[in-house]
Amino acid sequence: MHGYEIDSQERRQVHFVLAFAGIGLAMLLDQWAKQYSIALPFWISMPSPFGIYVGLLSLFDHKLWKFSLLRWVFGIQTPVISGEWAGTLQTRHDGFSQPHSCRVQITQTWRRLCIILETDKSRSHSLVGSISVEAGKGMSLTYHYQNEPKGNAPSTMNIHYGSCELIMDADGKSLTGNYFSGRGRSEHGQISLSKSP
Repeated sequence: MHGYEIDSQERRQVHFVLAFAGIGLAMLLDQWAKQYSIALPFWISMPSPFGIYVGLLSLFDHKLWKFSLLRWVFGIQTPVISGEWAGTLQTRHDGFSQPHSCRVQITQTWRRLCIILETDKSRSHSLVGSISVEAGKGMSLTYHYQNEPKGNAPSTMNIHYGSCELIMDADGKSLTGNYFSGRGRSEHGQISLSKSP
């Protein structure tokens, strides 16, 4: 998985709130230990504010950011796009005449992402990505990928790099867009995906 950017201020706000929560929880733990005269062995110390912050951030990154109430409280705009997607792609290589089946697996946390697209001839994985939630345009996912042909691919297919931009529909159940491959392949095409149940 790799990091990804998003054009909202939510990350700054969440880090700020979690840092203050870490300080507050560290103070409460210290007071609790003093009140009940808890003496820890020399090899165990009370968690520091930074340690609590790191723990809270990890929990938020992997689980908490998806809960509706916390999304509302923190103003989280990052869409939850993780899961399996299926659809078709059409390519200039064959004149856009034939749709090719594809499957996409998106693994996502609040700060990290991995997109794997697979067809019967090749498999690609994302290298970097970004999400835009700009008002009026809808959510767009842009990523740069590396594609590796499978053994049954035509000899003209080589490992290559490319970019893809996908726009999510209003109900969050489909992604459509275009891809462009770089030097060595120089292709482009269209992708249409639907979220698998």
